[in-house]
Amino acid sequence: IDAMGKSAFAQRITTPMLVVVAGEDRVVSNQATLQFAARLPAHQIIWIAGANHEILQELDGLQAQFWHAFDRFIQR
Repeated sequence: IDAMGKSAFAQRITTPMLVVVAGEDRVVSNQATLQFAARLPAHQIIWIAGANHEILQELDGLQAQFWHAFDRFIQR
């Protein structure tokens, strides 16, 4: 965790990443997630408003937002 906090750590990750943020997450800090993602050279962020931490255990409409973003991301 300490290593991840250093800006050079994220900048060395060159694999494109889809970062999914659950708008109502109470397990993970959304602010910390966004700060980390901003340091990634190749990232896309999707914010799912109203979702809790376990997005794939959410209501169908929230899960659908995840799967739509996932499908678009892997098809690029």
